[in-house]
Amino acid sequence: MSNQSNHPPAQRITRAMLLALIIAVCVMAIEWRLLSVFNVEDRVNVFAIIAVTTSVAIGFVIGQWTRKCWQKQND
Repeated sequence: MSNQSNHPPAQRITRAMLLALIIAVCVMAIEWRLLSVFNVEDRVNVFAIIAVTTSVAIGFVIGQWTRKCWQKQND
């Protein structure tokens, strides 16, 4: 049995999480501005629903991308 870890290094995970956070904040700022421009009545609830969905999607995509890059590097 190999002692090699099957997980990417913590530094790579940290960078991926920071990237996800920065992208999510930028997307949410644009989203809030668009909701203001279109004068949406229930802005906070709409923002919360879209922000959660967007954040999860961005985190998932960056996580998969990080895993794929790490696996390619190990092969």
